[in-house]
Amino acid sequence: MEKGQVLRDRYRVLERLGRGGMGAVYDALDLQTGARVAVKVITATEMSEEAGGRFEREVRAAAKVQSSHVVRMFDSGNDPATNQPFMVMERLDGEDVASLGKRLKLLPIDLALRIAGHAALGLTAAHREGIIHRDIKPANLFLVKDGSGEHIVKILDFGIAKVKMDALQKSEEGGLTRTGSMLGSPHYMSPEQAQGLKTIDARSDIWSLGVLLYKLLGGRTPHAELDSLGQVILAICAKPAPPLQGLAPWVPAEVAAIVHQCLAIEPGRRFSTMDALFGALNGATRGMTIRTADLRPLSAEERAVVAPTFEPLRPRMPRQETAPMPTLARPGVVTEEVASRTQPGLEITRGPRRTGFPTTSLAVGVAAVALAAGGMAVFKRAAPPVPAPLATAVRPEPRAEPSKSVAPAPTPVEPALSELALTVDPPSVTVTLDGKPVVAEKGLVHFSAPLGATRRVVLSDGHSEKAFDVIVTDRGAVPSTIKLPSRAVGSTKPPEKSGILQVQREFK
Repeated sequence: MEKGQVLRDRYRVLERLGRGGMGAVYDALDLQTGARVAVKVITATEMSEEAGGRFEREVRAAAKVQSSHVVRMFDSGNDPATNQPFMVMERLDGEDVASLGKRLKLLPIDLALRIAGHAALGLTAAHREGIIHRDIKPANLFLVKDGSGEHIVKILDFGIAKVKMDALQKSEEGGLTRTGSMLGSPHYMSPEQAQGLKTIDARSDIWSLGVLLYKLLGGRTPHAELDSLGQVILAICAKPAPPLQGLAPWVPAEVAAIVHQCLAIEPGRRFSTMDALFGALNGATRGMTIRTADLRPLSAEERAVVAPTFEPLRPRMPRQETAPMPTLARPGVVTEEVASRTQPGLEITRGPRRTGFPTTSLAVGVAAVALAAGGMAVFKRAAPPVPAPLATAVRPEPRAEPSKSVAPAPTPVEPALSELALTVDPPSVTVTLDGKPVVAEKGLVHFSAPLGATRRVVLSDGHSEKAFDVIVTDRGAVPSTIKLPSRAVGSTKPPEKSGILQVQREFK
């Protein structure tokens, strides 16, 4: 597009601001209002008339989302000169989170949590309108400085995800760089989106936001080592994300628990709503305000911290296997034993290597003993017995059965339970814990659960109801306080949050 070109005789393009995998963004002038706007032209794919109509409908739907964390949409259509779709939105000054990540490499924990928290607020408002973004990634989150000198995150590119999926399905097989129109987006796809399922809901955006947090805290996406589109999709659908603390041992256990719950392959094991995820993020950091001084890289002192290790709860193992390790440990240093539990397949060079006895070698050895014993028994049955004189006969010692030559495995150890207190507001609210009613004594719910577990808590006052996912950590329940928002009489929708400042007051 050339400078000075007019779209639909209303917007005059002034200059190009940037280019991405799907198109380019231009500084433009609204000829009717005189306002400066940003125009994004989609150039990466040709759109059918049906796809173009769907794109416009989704942009118009996104324009209805009322949140300071979602970029405002003004218009959309097709450029008559090129027949390419475009959208008109508010012009933003700042940088996207992808550029911030490249500049800082690794982000401080609080900054990463706040960026994800701002995005969760915007997505909560979108999900309330029935809109799923489908393409949450660092390049689609933009840091803007507001009038008070603080920074807020705005979500970009609502309505483009389906266009990109159409382009991906039409692309030839090959590496991600060959299908470069995606610019890494497959790494942020949820398993159900990667499979092309029609049942995608808000939990798909929860997965993508979990990948984004993993990237901001660990410096890479869970399957970044794969460069083939097919390999990435297979890994997303079948291979759990490697432990975040294997890349970033300084990340607190409760933060790692939040990330890995977002990245559960089964949607039902993730946070139930984006609002529940925001509650967990808000409980793990000190407020949601982002200041200019917060936009800094992770310091050497912060990287030197070794946090308590988080390990997702595993199903009870069969008796022939070893008992599960405790969910949370507090190692003084990262040892090979700890790494073997949290970083499968990772070679550790710190300290002398322990010589373990592989399970496969044990199985082969037991089989060999069993075969040898069985062969000996056959040999003895085949050979004729030699009678001994009665006076010198000695009763032979009974031979142990081959199956008894190996000591029985230890009985699985149940994970230790932690006693927790959860504050509910208002104190008179009705509470259910994992579907069972519990009593709140003076606004406190007392319960016990293993470290790393997640409990579903539902608050109800007879008129409204809200569910929360509460994570059990060594510092207590996260979030430690849950609140049932009050509603105006006759209201059928929760009140819109006016912005991050009001949200901070509610959750402080």
